[in-house]
Amino acid sequence: MSLAVVPSHEYGEFADAIRKCHPHSSRIEAMLRGHLKYEYFGLIDAKLYAPILPEHRHHMAVITPTSSNEKVKSVSLFWDEELLSDDVVFQLLSSLPMDGWIHPIMIRHLPTLLLPKMDAMMLKLSGGQMRLFASTHLVNLILTPEDTPPVPELPKGYHFGRLDATFGQELWHKQKAAFEESEQNFSKQLEILPSVAIFYDGDSTTCTESTDEKNLFPKNSENSAGERARELVSYIAYKFCSDSGMTHTEDCHRRKGLARAATLKLVHQLHSDGIPALVGLKRDDDLSWKMDARLRLGFKPHAEFAIPIYFPSSFDFKTMSHYFQFEKRFALEIERFKQNSQLDHSKMSLAEVPSDQFETFAAGLVEFLPHSYQIEAMLHGHLKYNYFSIFDVKLYAPINTVHRHHMAVLTPAGTAMDAIMLRLTEGRSHLLMPIPIITMTLAPEDVSPVPQLPEGYYFGDLAASCSEEILSRWVGASTENVEVYSKLLVTLPSVAIYYRGEPNSSATDNNELCELSAIKGHERGELASYSIYKHSADSGITFTKESHRRKGLARAVTLQLAERLRQDGIRSYVVTDDDNELSIDMHSKIGFKRYTEAAIPFYIPEGFDFTSIPNFFTHEDYRDIIKQWEESFTPKSA
Repeated sequence: MSLAVVPSHEYGEFADAIRKCHPHSSRIEAMLRGHLKYEYFGLIDAKLYAPILPEHRHHMAVITPTSSNEKVKSVSLFWDEELLSDDVVFQLLSSLPMDGWIHPIMIRHLPTLLLPKMDAMMLKLSGGQMRLFASTHLVNLILTPEDTPPVPELPKGYHFGRLDATFGQELWHKQKAAFEESEQNFSKQLEILPSVAIFYDGDSTTCTESTDEKNLFPKNSENSAGERARELVSYIAYKFCSDSGMTHTEDCHRRKGLARAATLKLVHQLHSDGIPALVGLKRDDDLSWKMDARLRLGFKPHAEFAIPIYFPSSFDFKTMSHYFQFEKRFALEIERFKQNSQLDHSKMSLAEVPSDQFETFAAGLVEFLPHSYQIEAMLHGHLKYNYFSIFDVKLYAPINTVHRHHMAVLTPAGTAMDAIMLRLTEGRSHLLMPIPIITMTLAPEDVSPVPQLPEGYYFGDLAASCSEEILSRWVGASTENVEVYSKLLVTLPSVAIYYRGEPNSSATDNNELCELSAIKGHERGELASYSIYKHSADSGITFTKESHRRKGLARAVTLQLAERLRQDGIRSYVVTDDDNELSIDMHSKIGFKRYTEAAIPFYIPEGFDFTSIPNFFTHEDYRDIIKQWEESFTPKSA
């Protein structure tokens, strides 16, 4: 159970084989194909490692090193988490020549879903000495040959060329990632790897008068023959890590299509060389997503990766080569890491936060949005509607002031969750299912006017008597208690639309006729549509009965609830399954925007009797999942 070096003559076959693990393996495959064309692994003696066992051979791969900074070990890797258990991956990583894993390590191209596993793995590999220092989250974009536009013509005075080693020093000093590479190796990469430069032969006095900080190396203004020298004004380069980056255009030469032209020129060259055209864009950089020209060129999201950096807990950052470039990029992270290294570990525990501190605690969570949004939103919801006491919700946070707002726990999160307490189970609990979800949000300033209802329909609130009907339709009702939920229903905001026209023939169940509590003068109406602000701080239960659909009722109740929340100073969120295209489309059309992605995992002890908890996982959506889960612990006959 170990990794071994893969001979370079097998790289082509190996790259073909790991395509079955896309998108996790896409970056490793691209690096291999890049080396096969440009032969650049030798610059830093990079090697490919793979499992020795044939059945595991193409389900994990490691390339190391991936940068020339010897003070920071660099690794690119992926593994198939469905085939390889955590124990197997740990054994395989342990076989790498990494000097005990106790030194700065940067991991490139780690599939985002594997980051929590990698954090735990790193702690174990280093004997508890390594800590996560920082993590950059990227969306991998790809531009396929069939989607690639032609290269546009350059304006007069501009012409294409390429970068070479003579530009190495200037470019190296300007790159945010300069700490990863030595200047010498960076210059060699410019000689070997493809790049596109755009030079200007016209009058550049406007640029040359700018400061050295902004002006990018205009060469000697005249050469020996008295002719005007070329000025580098825009460029892009293919990098060792298999993406096209370092894109830059001088300020005074922008808005002329140079970045677009340089990018497409390089993409066409890569495609002609059989290399995929990839770029990485920061996932949480909203401005980049709105402005990034590569999205307008046809690049599409392909996969999500993380770049975590780990350091020993007592590491002295000033011992690093290129420390000043590193400090410029990670000043805040360095200060936090130093503080964490000096913590009193006897105070490593959570304690209940008093309710009179909820408002200031919520303000402290803003820095960590979007990760902290739900805790922050629930606290604001409680401060407005005072509902935590209905099912004894408590907030817990770290005692140590350094970590005070870096973690928060609200529990219980459901009114029937006392049956499955959160605890460390020492291997006795197993993942039943992770439910991938998308959170969307509607900013207060984006709330549209509430449309007028069709004749015979009226807005109102939901009454406690509607609880049973609502829970019978809601897939998440397995975590709720009907009696307690009834109290929440009349405490938290909700919007209902009732119908008081001709009786609906489908309304035969007494549960379908709820008391019209908010509209005086009407004794009873048929509940046709509703939207509810949940105790989890989202408006996640929106439903319209089939006989009342296609009348705009869902849009109306959603906007009416959003307007009510806006007036109460509460931001609107909605949580939906990531494959619920109908819900995502409906909310998008009324102004909701994607905010973050997450998962709701359920962990169940082996041998658990699902019938022991009333209404728990009785919904038909869970039946096949429960059956598969139970069968996974049933010994199979030989």
